Amino acid sequence: MKNLLILFLTTVLFVGCEDVQTNSPAMQGNIDHSFFKAQSTRATIAANGNYLIEGINGDELLSFKILSPNEGNYILGGESGNEGRFTDVNGNKYSTRLNGDGKITVTDWDTSGKTISGIFNFRAMLEGVDTLRVHEGVFFRVPYRSGGGDPIQNAGTFLADIGGEPWEAFTIQAMNTGETIVTSGATASIIILLGLPNDVENGVYQLPSAVFRATYRDDNTVQEAASSGSIEILEHDVVNKTVKGTFFFETASQSITSGQFDITYQ
Repeated sequence: MKNLLILFLTTVLFVGCEDVQTNSPAMQGNIDHSFFKAQSTRATIAANGNYLIEGINGDELLSFKILSPNEGNYILGGESGNEGRFTDVNGNKYSTRLNGDGKITVTDWDTSGKTISGIFNFRAMLEGVDTLRVHEGVFFRVPYRSGGGDPIQNAGTFLADIGGEPWEAFTIQAMNTGETIVTSGATASIIILLGLPNDVENGVYQLPSAVFRATYRDDNTVQEAASSGSIEILEHDVVNKTVKGTFFFETASQSITSGQFDITYQ
């Protein structure tokens, strides 16, 4: 049965998108009446132990959260603990968590090759505003990490407003370099990086600083350091290696406001 399902997924990807090689990682589907095809895919274990399967296309993010690493069906929404999400180009975040529903079927969990494949359909809500339907979805041989590593990948949450527009990182990394905790959030075109002393305590710290760092980079700029702003540390647990805070800063070309991070570092 598994071989038939893998053959089905390969056929769907080959027929539905001619430029995808049958052995290439992929994620695609229809979102309402628009076709979504991820430019980058990954699956990882989050800091809380949930499994995240993600695909990004520019500023759009399609992702799933499932609670166990097994082949089979995962019901989305309600009290299942499993979730389907979609973030559109305007930063609107749709989720099955509130009044949504759907199903992910993991058809192949390759522990030797460290890839995962499956199909999905779900209905997600932007609470009180809108509903979207994701259907005929396929993810194929998406590579995953089994946790650990240096730095930690998908290390928590990292978001901000950039030039007044909501932005949320697709890839989040965090590590202790010995003297500094370095955390960064990135999408396909934007990277924000913060540097904190590894013994940082709760408080507000002004930028620029000799020991605190904040930088911004996108496709149109070189990396720019903060010329003003601040980082506020709300919690730092040195035993469990977690740090939570807020930030805002200005660079030569951009204004980053309403920043938030909640990460686990290695």
